[in-house]
Amino acid sequence: PNQNEFDISHRRWRSSVITASNNLGISFTHGVAAKLINMYFKSIFVCGDQHDHPKVKAIHPPIDSVLLGLVSKCHEYR
Repeated sequence: PNQNEFDISHRRWRSSVITASNNLGISFTHGVAAKLINMYFKSIFVCGDQHDHPKVKAIHPPIDSVLLGLVSKCHEYR
């Protein structure tokens, strides 16, 4: 999909992930659901050597404060 279509689908997927987590007695936020979805897509397409494809570039990067904090800690220990 193009960027706009991906964003619309992403919103639906997040809602589905949140509903599924609630059914398991866990409360995912939109941020956690988004990270789960984005990590899945990035690992499949980017690690699958599709990183230069324009539609793959529409996938939101799975970067947040948790990942940035871990990168910062790793850098400190070098």
